[in-house]
Amino acid sequence: MSENLRCVEEGRSDDLRPDMGIFIPALLVILLISIPAILLPKICEDALTAIYQPFARNFGTLYLWFTVGL
Repeated sequence: MSENLRCVEEGRSDDLRPDMGIFIPALLVILLISIPAILLPKICEDALTAIYQPFARNFGTLYLWFTVGL
């Protein structure tokens, strides 16, 4: 029995290449957030603060525990 067939039967894979269906969208999201944050730090800081403050004010500790749980 070949090594590849044995790996498939055992449920493991020696193929360490990333799944492009997950990698590309994740990379795009990271770039869409980080590039503006690098180029316009003050604007991004204000925007993220405006998003964060209502959650922290309205949900308080529950919000913090939820983020820790994630």
